[in-house]
Amino acid sequence: MRTSGWQVCVIAASVFSTIALADFKVDGDRTTRSEMNSRYANYAKSWTLSSSDATEIESLDLSLAGTVYVSYSSDIPSDVVGYVNVTGNTKTIVEAVTVTNEVNGLLPDLTSLDDVFGDTKKQLSVSLDNDVTHGHLLTEIFLSNRRKVTKIATRRTADVVVTNDVLLTRSSTRGQKISVTGMSTLYVSMPNAAVKVREIDALVTGGGRMQYRAKSLDLWQKLELEASGDTSIKMLCPVVIAGKLELESESQDSEICLSAHKVKAALPEVTGKRSVSMPNYGDGLGAHGTSACSLSKAPPREPSEFTPVPKRKQEDLKEAEASAAADEKEEEEEAATGSGDVGKDVEVYKALVSSYNETDVAADEETYETDDKDTDGRKNDRDQDNVDPLKAFDDAKNNLVNETTNAIDNGKKAVMGGAKKAIMDATGNLLGN
Repeated sequence: MRTSGWQVCVIAASVFSTIALADFKVDGDRTTRSEMNSRYANYAKSWTLSSSDATEIESLDLSLAGTVYVSYSSDIPSDVVGYVNVTGNTKTIVEAVTVTNEVNGLLPDLTSLDDVFGDTKKQLSVSLDNDVTHGHLLTEIFLSNRRKVTKIATRRTADVVVTNDVLLTRSSTRGQKISVTGMSTLYVSMPNAAVKVREIDALVTGGGRMQYRAKSLDLWQKLELEASGDTSIKMLCPVVIAGKLELESESQDSEICLSAHKVKAALPEVTGKRSVSMPNYGDGLGAHGTSACSLSKAPPREPSEFTPVPKRKQEDLKEAEASAAADEKEEEEEAATGSGDVGKDVEVYKALVSSYNETDVAADEETYETDDKDTDGRKNDRDQDNVDPLKAFDDAKNNLVNETTNAIDNGKKAVMGGAKKAIMDATGNLLGN
């Protein structure tokens, strides 16, 4: 749900007084000699994330180097939200890692009531001291709640691997937001997951890389991929269905590749067609990039080496990230005032209703029920219990259409009000003369 500019002003002060800490406690152990059988695994340290209440970590803010693995674990006690384990070649490197429930990186979107009221209180931040520029490091994050993470941001130079059952895969009202900056690489590895959420919004800037593997993407609202700088986004999903498909490659050095052989979108938009590739789908929506969408192998689960980023490269990354931040701010301002592409969004949902019929929904439900099971045969828990998928789709669509229609109406009223005032002022001037 979006808020207007004046609402932002009213609630901003109260927001920043309540989002300082997340709803869990962080307790670190002392550094010890590592028992891992690896050449560079000499020292280790662990943190326990605990809460007396039913707390779910929904946001990850990572500023690390080396290798990072994020996993779901069913063996965690009920009063523990998760664990963070780090292993490195020196004691100095291990003790330079900070684990906190402070909201450092992913500040809330003040135009979104979902962010304003509590999402950022479920954020885990893990960072490496900026003074540590070389060595070997492995960071492992284990979460107790399955498929609850909706936001992930990674910076610096880490290779981050997100495994099965970490990201949200089932919701008609929520989605995934991904940010990859610096020289970081993100591997989302869930090849058997049928992802059916409201939207996926991925921004990769600087020198970042992202590879996203899933069985299918079925998005109520949109798939938005934006690459800026010397970057790469690879979506390795055989089927992609979305109300709106936005692929934006902002430079010749950036690359976006979709491996899907089935693509269905009410409103497709491709920017930078020479850098966008869809090798398995017909004419590729006019995109004529040359990437084959080949699978890149994720790094092994062991401490990996990291080195300083060259100074010139750091300057290029900062410039690219500043440009991306300015673009994002402009989009947020448009959303807050009801301007921008809200009119297009209404048409998206109307077109989606006509193209995405009940047969499609029923078929997707059957696929999810049949194929998406645990290894022990139990069906995966859903984000919403006992929800009729057709009704959920209609409700979500109607809410979104109403929101965007109201935004357009408010914009028209503002314009008409301004025009009326201008006419009255002009008339007054004429009479005065």
